[in-house]
Amino acid sequence: MSLKTLSPKKILQIRQNTILKDLIKLEELGYIDLWKYNATEESNGYSWFHYSETGFRLDYAFVSSKLAETLEDVSVYSDSQIKKSKLSDHTLVVI
Repeated sequence: MSLKTLSPKKILQIRQNTILKDLIKLEELGYIDLWKYNATEESNGYSWFHYSETGFRLDYAFVSSKLAETLEDVSVYSDSQIKKSKLSDHTLVVI
């Protein structure tokens, strides 16, 4: 199969499936997704946003279970100043 013959939508589906499989493999190996493990309720969880106020979780942090137990908080800051300034379409993930 050549990427040249695939539609952009099909290429996106292939990439998303590959990424999802890789994330599942990390969890199967015993790594902890810090967002799932220790996120605060105040954060919306989006690390990438479109200026129309929609967002997705694109940035992940995986650690060993031993290290995860020592962490106090994981937050995603979707500061309105970042959005208004349009300096970046990503936001801070703070561990």
